[in-house]
Amino acid sequence: MSISRWEPWNEMVSLRDAVDQMVREGFARPRSSMDMGITLDVMEDDDSFMVDAVLPGVKPDEIHLQVKDDMLMISGDVKDEHEEKKGNWLQRERRFGHFQRSVRLPASIDADHVNATFQDGVLHITLPKSHESRARAIPVKSG
Repeated sequence: MSISRWEPWNEMVSLRDAVDQMVREGFARPRSSMDMGITLDVMEDDDSFMVDAVLPGVKPDEIHLQVKDDMLMISGDVKDEHEEKKGNWLQRERRFGHFQRSVRLPASIDADHVNATFQDGVLHITLPKSHESRARAIPVKSG
């Protein structure tokens, strides 16, 4: 059995590394596409789901939709530049980046009949349920 000398500074370094990792992973995450303010309203009726996605400043040709089974994926790339000049001042704003949002719906979707429209910064998506996932009334016979 050997005796080793305790080095308190080594313990402090490992504690600092642990705190650094916690801050990097827990508190200081880089801004993601979710931070662009993409909010979703999801409604359901007997035959379909309706999704409204708020996408301010996005153009319809910058939006990409995908549907697979019960998953709706909304993504796109924003390239927006605005310049306004009045009097002695100039205002220039730029916004660039990728956004992505996915939502799992509680039933399978008929992807061939999905309809999407875009008006006033709001994307309206109608997703019909597949025939297999629609609720059906089953008559009960007396026996």
